[in-house]
Amino acid sequence: MRATVLLLVGCVILQVALGADTGPPECKKKVKQVLKKIFKGNTACEREMESHKQTKEQFLEQKGCLAKCTLRKANILHDDTNLVTEDTVKAAVIENVHPDFKDKATTTVIKCLHDHKADKMDPKDPKCAGYDDLKQCIQDNVSEVCGEPPIF
Repeated sequence: MRATVLLLVGCVILQVALGADTGPPECKKKVKQVLKKIFKGNTACEREMESHKQTKEQFLEQKGCLAKCTLRKANILHDDTNLVTEDTVKAAVIENVHPDFKDKATTTVIKCLHDHKADKMDPKDPKCAGYDDLKQCIQDNVSEVCGEPPIF
């Protein structure tokens, strides 16, 4: 439940930061669709992981696995390897990003993959080390893709 509230607050802040109330109507629509998809995915992951039954310490220890699950639900995680790859990023961008911002979104998210060595993550790590940092990088850099458009 804590994570759901934090995610909801984060999504509202992200929506404001992305300028959801500015820009072309298509962009506003995409922002809402993407935020709804992320929120639903995160909520489903919390249920699957029974986050509501965890202590704060347990939750913080499994935060990486929650991020990994959320990335999977957003179709950013490769089905076979359980890693975020350039191919999965490109597919997610094609599916979720307004056409005017696809190139910059792809470049920005792929930079996160390189910065956080996504190809070196261990998909079998029980604490899912690195997934939370990668998800956070993607989330933090979204607003820099352009001034106001929605991306993931």
